[in-house]
This record gives sequence, C-alpha cells and structure tokens, in this order.
Amino acid sequence: MVLPETRSMQAAIVLAEELNFSRAAKRLHVEQSALSRLIAKLESDIGLQLFVRNHQNVEITEAGRRFVEEARHSVLHAERAVLNATAASHGAEEILNVGKSAFTDPFLVTTLQAVQLPLYPGLKVKLWSSYSQELAHKVATGELDMALITSVPDAPTLSSLTVAETPLYIALSKEDILADRQELRLEDLRSCEWILLASSVNPLSSLV
Repeated sequence: MVLPETRSMQAAIVLAEELNFSRAAKRLHVEQSALSRLIAKLESDIGLQLFVRNHQNVEITEAGRRFVEEARHSVLHAERAVLNATAASHGAEEILNVGKSAFTDPFLVTTLQAVQLPLYPGLKVKLWSSYSQELAHKVATGELDMALITSVPDAPTLSSLTVAETPLYIALSKEDILADRQELRLEDLRSCEWILLASSVNPLSSLV
C-alpha cells in the first residue's frame, strides 16, 4: 500500500464536503480533470473506492467516510508542522490557533492578542476568521485550540466559558410609535416585520 500525499488527502476532504467535482475543483483552484485524476490515483494507491461517481453527482462510500475522518487529522498535523517550523524560525516557541467570528466584539479580540504569558514568552497567537458554527467544528476536530464565537452548538466534545454579554438592540424609525419607549417586549413588536438572522448569530459571546 502506498501512503497518500497531503495534496491527495486535501482533495478527498474537499470532495467529501462538496460531493460535486465542479465545486470541489473550484475550492481547490484546480481543473476538474486534475481533481478526477487526483482522486483516481488516491484510490488506486490505497486500493479502496472512496467515492461513487455518476456524472456530476458524487456519493461517498463508508470507506471514504472513514478515510476522510482520519485524513483531516493528518492534514491538520502537516499544516501545524509547517506553521510551528515557520514560527520557530522567527523566534516563536508556540502558536495558539484561535478562531474568531465576524460578530465577536473587537475589544475581546484585541485583548486576546495583547495577552502575554510569563511562562510562554515565545507564544504567538494566530487568528482565523469564519462563522461560529464552522469555528466550533474546527475546535472539536482539533484544527483550532479555541475560538471566540457568538453561539456554541450542543456538542459533548466542546466546553464553553461566557466572557461577555451584549444587550439586544432594536432599530426603529424615528417616526415609529414605539421609538420613544425606553424598553420593549416581544409582544409590543407582534405587528412588525422581522428579519431573522442565521442561527450562528447570537448576542452571547463565548470562549470555546
């Protein structure tokens, strides 16, 4: 059995997420034919069928699911090996990979970046931006050490600590009859039209 290359594992991971050769190739910045060759060579090297192809539609096999699950960790360790080596060449001893949501209070991010630990003088903080749900997933899989996010999914592999609470504000027109009130209840707004944001948006900032 030939051990797969990191590039091939990355291709399998993205294809498993997209289940579409065209979209996966676009994310990987390669031609679709090149992606097909990568996956075919990978399956040939390890002697297993990871995906079932039907024109543009793709299904992942059970062997494929198992492979991708472990491949994520392998790619993560390879990336961290490069990051740590690069950091060492610039005088850093450790890298703390921290995710941040676009909805996180900038003050919390600035505070985190300013933290200095006497026991780890060479510690460097590397920030990664994404949506809260994606960041929580990366913490759960070990891709990130922690994340500042605005909502925490119910997952047994995650623990959270509330570091700040933000009040909920309601924007109204100055001409609105409710605009002069100091406090509003949901029942006061029953006749208003609502814009519902994604489930990842939450007035609670948490540290995972």
